[in-house]
Amino acid sequence: SGCSYCPHSWHRWVFLVPCHSNSRSGGMTPLSPDADSAPFWDATRSGRFVIQRCAACSTYQHYPRVLCTTCSATDLTFVEVSGRGSIYSFTVVHRSPNPKLFPVPYVVALIKLEEGPLLMSNIVSADPTSIECDQPVELEWKDRSDGFRLPMFRPAAISHPT
Repeated sequence: SGCSYCPHSWHRWVFLVPCHSNSRSGGMTPLSPDADSAPFWDATRSGRFVIQRCAACSTYQHYPRVLCTTCSATDLTFVEVSGRGSIYSFTVVHRSPNPKLFPVPYVVALIKLEEGPLLMSNIVSADPTSIECDQPVELEWKDRSDGFRLPMFRPAAISHPT
């Protein structure tokens, strides 16, 4: 699976950085979920953030796979998760592959979800110079024209006890 222009299937999880330009989708790579990822993408349409969990060892994993990455079991289900995590690593992009679609600067980050897995996404609704590793983040959906939603993350609101 993946786009016909790119031999890599992993790029479908890099949500905003296109593998190639596609004029029909406004530059964004069209999604064509496979059997493993379809439950994840279908859940995004209703604003539900789900990842796989192994029934045998209770490990959470993302991106979707056929086997558990911990114990190799095949009994995997999609479960709704918190949408909270922290920035594991990030980069600020200053040269856009398509400045009209992706105005710079923008932040591409690895998010360590509270449930454990790492997820590549974007940090939005924040000044890129304020982003730091280990910073708490929370889910923010970005709508696509095809009905799917992309999970993005914004710095978490910090509540102070009164």
